[in-house]
Amino acid sequence: MQAAIDADPPLRTKNRCAHTRLPRVDEGTSGERVFLEQQEYRFLRRHLPDAAARDLAD
Repeated sequence: MQAAIDADPPLRTKNRCAHTRLPRVDEGTSGERVFLEQQEYRFLRRHLPDAAARDLAD
C-alpha cells in the first residue's frame, strides 16, 4: 500500500493500512481459508458501488 503512495504520480493519497497488522496463525486464528462460490462473488460484486472497488475485488 505504501508503494502506491510513494509512486510518481501517487496512486493513493493515504495509507489506510499503516497501523493495521495481519493476524498471526499462532495468535489463535484459524489457518483455514474460505473462498466464495462464483454465485456468491457475482452477488457481492453487483453491490460494490464504485468501479475501482470492483476492480480491486476482481
